[in-house]
Amino acid sequence: MKNIFLLTLTALLESLQLIIVVGLVYSFIPFPLDNTYYSFFPFMRKGLTPNRNMLLYRIYVAAAIALQTGLLFFHKKSPHDGFLPKVRAWTAMAAIILLPQLFLIYQVWLGAHPEQSRQELCVVCALAYVVRIFWPEAYRWIKGIMGAKNITWHLPKGKDFEIFWQSHRDLIVLFSLSCAFSIQACLYASAIYGWAHHLAVWPPDDPWHYAGLAVLCLAVSSAAILAYARRGILTGFCRRHAARAIIEGLLAFFLLNALLKMHFYYYQPLLAQKAYQIILAVSLLVKIFWPFLERFFRAIGGLVMDENNQPALRIMGTGAFVVFIFLFLYVPDMETAIARVFMGEQFHAIDACLMNTGWAFHAGCKLNVDVNNRYGLGMAVMVSQLSNLFGGFTYVNVYTIVMLACIVYFIAAFGLLRWWLNSVPMAMAGTLILLKMQPFHDETASFYLTNPSTTVCRYFFDLPFLFMVFLFLRTSKRYFLLGAASISAIALFYSLDTGVYLSVAFYASLVLVYSFKDTRAKVYRGAKDNGFAALLCLIPPLGAVALLRLTQGPEVFSSQFWQNMTAYVRQLLWQGPIPFWGNLSAQQYWIFSLGVGAVLLYVFTMIFIGSLVYLRRSAAENFFVVIVCVYGLALSNYYINRAEQGSLYSCIVPYVFILCFWVQFLARRLSVSGVKKFYMIFLGLCLYGLWTTHLTLAYPNVFNFSHNPAVDPMVAPKLSQGRLGYFNQLFIQYPDAFKLQANNLGETFEDWRTEDDFSSDDQLKQYFQREFNFSEDAALIDGLTKPGQPVALISSFEIQMLIQADRKPFFYIFPLVNSRPMRMRLFEVTHMWTTTQLNDTIQQLEDKKPDFVFMERVYMAREIPASFLYDMPAVCALDNYVRQNYEPYAIGKYLVAMKLRKPL
Repeated sequence: MKNIFLLTLTALLESLQLIIVVGLVYSFIPFPLDNTYYSFFPFMRKGLTPNRNMLLYRIYVAAAIALQTGLLFFHKKSPHDGFLPKVRAWTAMAAIILLPQLFLIYQVWLGAHPEQSRQELCVVCALAYVVRIFWPEAYRWIKGIMGAKNITWHLPKGKDFEIFWQSHRDLIVLFSLSCAFSIQACLYASAIYGWAHHLAVWPPDDPWHYAGLAVLCLAVSSAAILAYARRGILTGFCRRHAARAIIEGLLAFFLLNALLKMHFYYYQPLLAQKAYQIILAVSLLVKIFWPFLERFFRAIGGLVMDENNQPALRIMGTGAFVVFIFLFLYVPDMETAIARVFMGEQFHAIDACLMNTGWAFHAGCKLNVDVNNRYGLGMAVMVSQLSNLFGGFTYVNVYTIVMLACIVYFIAAFGLLRWWLNSVPMAMAGTLILLKMQPFHDETASFYLTNPSTTVCRYFFDLPFLFMVFLFLRTSKRYFLLGAASISAIALFYSLDTGVYLSVAFYASLVLVYSFKDTRAKVYRGAKDNGFAALLCLIPPLGAVALLRLTQGPEVFSSQFWQNMTAYVRQLLWQGPIPFWGNLSAQQYWIFSLGVGAVLLYVFTMIFIGSLVYLRRSAAENFFVVIVCVYGLALSNYYINRAEQGSLYSCIVPYVFILCFWVQFLARRLSVSGVKKFYMIFLGLCLYGLWTTHLTLAYPNVFNFSHNPAVDPMVAPKLSQGRLGYFNQLFIQYPDAFKLQANNLGETFEDWRTEDDFSSDDQLKQYFQREFNFSEDAALIDGLTKPGQPVALISSFEIQMLIQADRKPFFYIFPLVNSRPMRMRLFEVTHMWTTTQLNDTIQQLEDKKPDFVFMERVYMAREIPASFLYDMPAVCALDNYVRQNYEPYAIGKYLVAMKLRKPL
C-alpha cells in the first residue's frame, strides 16, 4: 500500500505540473469570442469573464489517470529495489519545484506586479523541465549528497496513540481540567463585570481582555501541574477526574465558541449572546451537581460501550436519526417561510428554475417548444404531476414538494452511508456533515429552499443510482446494472446537466466492471452476453429520449428542440464563468481551499483505490469508492465553471461520502474501544458544528425556540455584514433620482417594509396573502381571453397571475421579466439576455399578433429615465413595441390590457 501511495502522489504532482505549464502557455493565447458573446447586451458583457478553468481541470484529471497507469506498469515490470527509490527522489524533487510555482501563481492572480510574476513563473517552469530532462544526472547528484539511505515512513497505528495516552494521561487530564477552570473563572468575572455595569454585550470586545484570559489560563494550569507533580499524587488522577476534565473542557470550548460567534456575527449577536448566557449558567450547575452528573455519565458510557447492547443501540439509533432528519428539515408553517422569501427575493430563483416550467407544463405547454426550459425538464414534469396530489399547482405546494424531496434524499443518504460503511455513528456523522455543508451554508441567505436548483433536488436520482451500483458490486446480480442504467436514463430526462454527470459515472462503472477480470467474469461469459452489454450502453440515451417523447410529443425529434434544450447551457458557459481565483481575491480562503481539496481528494482516492483493486490488494467492492469519485469529479464541473461558494456547496455530496470513507479508514487503526470513543467524539463534533450554525437555529422547524422565526430579530437571519435587512434588500436602496414619477397605482408611495415593520409571523403572513393576491388582474385576463388560450403578459409575478387566471404563457421566454415589488416606481430587467432573444420575442408578437397584451401600468409612463435604456434595454424595447402597436383597452389593479390596433 505504501508503494501505491507513493506512485499516486507522484501522478498527482506531475499532473499539477502539467496543467501549470499548459495554463501558462494558454495565457499568451487570446480567448476566442464567438457570436454568443457579441449577442449579449453591452451592459452584460462587462461582467463576462471567459476562462479555461474547465479545460485545465479535465487535463488534470486525465493526466493523473494516465500517469498512474504508466507508473503502475513500470512498477510491475521494474525491479522493486531499483524503481521505487528513484520514484521517491523524483516525487521529492517535484514537490520542491512546485512550491515556488504555486507561490508565483498566487502572485500572478493577486500580486501587485502580475507581469513580473508571470515572467518569473516562466523561468521556474523552464527550470522544472530542465531538471526532468537531465534527471539521471540530477538523481546521481542528489543521491551523492543525501547518501544511499532510503527514506522510510509509516502511518501511525492505534497502539502508538494508546501508548502515548497511557504514558501521559494524568498530565493531560490535569492540564485540561486546570485550563477549563481558569477559562471559566475568567468568564465568570467578565459576566459579573458586565451585569454590574449593565453592558448590553459582554465580555467587552477588547483584545486585552482575551490576552488576560490566556495568561490566567496558562498561569493556573502551570501552577496546578507543578503543585500536583511536587506532591507526587498524580497516580490515579486520570481515573478520578477524566470524565470531569472532558465535561469542563467541553463547557469551556462552548463558551469560547459562543464568544467567537458573537464576534463573527457582530451585526446580529443576540442569538450567540443568549447561548453564551445559557452555557454559563449550565457550567455553574454542573459544578454544583457534579456528583450526580458523574454517576449519570458513567452509566451512559457503560451502556454505550457494552458490546451486548450494540444491536439494540444500532436499531434504536437508526430509527431515532431518521425521525430527527424528518423533524429537522420539515417546516410546519410553509406559507410563512415562503412569505419571507417573497419579501426578500420576490421568488426570483424558484420562478426561473421550477415554477415557470412547472406551471407551463401544468397548463398544457410543451417545454423547449412553447416555453424555454433552463434546468430540469423532467423535474418540472414530475413536480407538476405531484402537485395534483397536494391540491393543485401553487407556490406553497411546490415548496412543500421540494422540502419533502430533500427529506427523502437525506434519509436515503443516511441509509446508504449506514449500509456502505457498516457503522451507525459514522453514517450519522456523515449525514450531519451533509446537512451542514449542503442546505445550511452561508450562501443560502435565509432559507435553503429559496433556490431549488441549489438543493439536492437537482441531482435527486444519484443516490438510487449509487444504491444500484453498490448492490451489484456486493451481489454480482446483473439486474442491478440494468437498474443503474434505467436510473441514468431518468436522470438525463430529469435534469440535463446532472443527468450527464450521472451517466458519466455509469459508463465509468461499466468500464471498471468489464475491464477487471474478477468482475467481468460475473457479467460476461462470452459472445452471448454482447447483447446485454450493448443494452446497458443504450438504455441511458434511449430511455431519456423515450421519456421526452412521452411528455413533450413528436417535437422531440426536431433539431430545434435540441437547440432549445441546450441553449441555456451554451449561454451559461459564456455568462456564468467565475475565475477559479475569484475566491482568493474575495478573501474566501476556506472556500478556495475546500474547492481545491475536494478535487485533489477525488483524484487521489480514485487512482489510489482503483490501483489497489486492480492489483488485488483490496476487495472489488471498493470500486464503489472509485465510482463515487468519478461522479464527484463530473459533478464538480459546475463548480469549476462557476467557482463560488454556492456552486461548491450545491455539489458537495460525493465529497462528504469520500471524506467519511477516509475518516473510517483512519479510525480502524485504533483499538475496538478506541474506535467507539472516536466515533462518539466525531459524531458530537458534527452535531455541534451543525447546531451552532445561525441558519440552523433560525430554520423554522419544530426545534426553533422562537414563536416568530421569520421576523424575530434574534433568529431571523440578516444579510452578511449586517448592512441590510433581508426584506426588499434588492431594491430598497435604489436612488429616487433614477425612478419613475409614479408606480402602478399612480402613487409615489412605495410601501417599503423591513423586518422591523412586522411584530409577528402572523402579521407577515397576512401581508403576504394580501400583496401576493392578484385576483383583480386575473379577472381582467380571464374576461378578455378564452380558457386554454396563451396570454401575452409583461409583468412581475406573471406566474402567479397566470396561475390565478388559469392561463398558458404566451412568450417563449418565461418568465419574461424579473419580479420586483408591485408598488415600486421602477422597471425590472428581463430574462432576455441577448439581442437574439429580444428579436425573437418581438417576432413572436409580430407573427401571432395576440388580440391583447397585458402589462403593468407602470410601463405606460410618459417619461423614462435615460439610465433605463442602458440598464434595461430589452424591456424598454419591448415596451416601445407594444405601445406602438397596441392601445389601452381596460385597466385592472396593476395591469393594463393593451388591444391590438386595427390597421388603417
